[in-house]
Amino acid sequence: MVNQVRRWLPQSILRRSRQMVSRMNTTTIRSFLDHPFLMVEKLFAGQHVSSESSMKEISDGSLNNNDSGGPSDPPYIVPSRSCLSRSQKKIVEAKVRAIQSEAPIYIVIMKSSSIVVSKQMLEFGAHYAAAYLPAREQTMVLQCKGKIWNTDMVIRNGHRLFLRGGWPKFVCDNGLRLGDICLFQLKKNESKLTMEVHVISREEF
Repeated sequence: MVNQVRRWLPQSILRRSRQMVSRMNTTTIRSFLDHPFLMVEKLFAGQHVSSESSMKEISDGSLNNNDSGGPSDPPYIVPSRSCLSRSQKKIVEAKVRAIQSEAPIYIVIMKSSSIVVSKQMLEFGAHYAAAYLPAREQTMVLQCKGKIWNTDMVIRNGHRLFLRGGWPKFVCDNGLRLGDICLFQLKKNESKLTMEVHVISREEF
């Protein structure tokens, strides 16, 4: 029966869904044969949901020197719903090389939700937050161009991390605008949770 199912699948979907197909029980396989296009649609939908909920961990060999040959952290992380253009990526990667951060740098393209006065808050992607930020509300110190700002890192819906109190002042003091890019570098060995913020203005792209 599995072979019958596989004949319905385009090769591109078959490669991505081979494990799923091999795990189908008899009832699921029969349903597939009765409604093949519905099942293929479900496979596409499942793939889409998975990709939307994940983080894009963009790694370049020239950025990541891993002499051990084992797995290593990506040099920078972009939220799943953001996408860098070719020119943005080139400038961001040059900046990441210059920073040489121990932890991956979190990349944020400024959107209205981050800089409009009535909304001003910044969300850290779930995967980045889970891997690199503490899972409790506390003050986060932002450093930029030799100055510091105290912001409130808060938790919403049990796991989503946002910067709120203090973030609007950071936005105002640094003149952040739509399309500017902020690189958040987690600082280690600090008494308080601290991130250095490197700003790339939209005119540079």
